[in-house]
Amino acid sequence: MSTLKVNSIQARTGDTITIPSGSTLTGPAGSISTPGSVVQVVEAFLTNDTSTTSTSSMVDTGLSITITPKKSTNKFYIRFDGHSTTGSGHFRYFTVDRNGTNIGRTMDDTPAGSYTGKLTYMGRDTASTSTTHHVSFSIIDTPSTASAITYKVQFAVNSGGTHYLGRRSGTQAESPATMTVMEIAQ
Repeated sequence: MSTLKVNSIQARTGDTITIPSGSTLTGPAGSISTPGSVVQVVEAFLTNDTSTTSTSSMVDTGLSITITPKKSTNKFYIRFDGHSTTGSGHFRYFTVDRNGTNIGRTMDDTPAGSYTGKLTYMGRDTASTSTTHHVSFSIIDTPSTASAITYKVQFAVNSGGTHYLGRRSGTQAESPATMTVMEIAQ
């Protein structure tokens, strides 16, 4: 085994140095990213319950993460977990927003619309009393930028209802909601 000692390695053209298939490049933790590896992870917690009666547009839940990509070609994995409820017979909706752009949703921009999104959750309470459901969804985003990105989880409800996050209807606290954003090297 030989050791090559240099102060700097630079691509002759562009900004990519190719490692042959089957080879591995190692270095100090976090300094070298191979495709598919996690570059950075940021979490946000909503420890207070929140609610909305918005039926015409998605509103912020309070979960928000700002992250600056290490590389403009990297992807981002966004995950949400929490407890949610509405009054009897009402639908609840979620979306993920990136810098003011809706990138994943359970329904179209107006909650009364049809399913058009990438998120797999849409809940409806049919019982005579409110039922709390665990809600979990994720989405992969390719923002194609090296500038700071703000991801938000937003929510709404259909006509006449209230969508609660982190509690049952009334004042009964349940548990915190969490949001995780991971940057994945490409």
